[in-house]
Amino acid sequence: MRHMEDVETGTRFDAVVCLGNSLSALTDFEGGLSKHRRALNNFWSLVRPGGLLLIDHRNYDRILDTGIFPSSNIYYDVS
Repeated sequence: MRHMEDVETGTRFDAVVCLGNSLSALTDFEGGLSKHRRALNNFWSLVRPGGLLLIDHRNYDRILDTGIFPSSNIYYDVS
């Protein structure tokens, strides 16, 4: 498994996509969301100038609290 500090910044991409709950899975034992900030900085370092950083972040707490899903698709199949 690669860690955030292993990101090679010499390679850049037209688009970088972070899907699902990748960011929410990071622990914040130190406080200040330092790992989250580092991850976002690493993502940005991989995007070419004029490129796209897309973060698809779901609010799982709201889904669990309300039972309301943002859309009907395979990711929210509760049958």
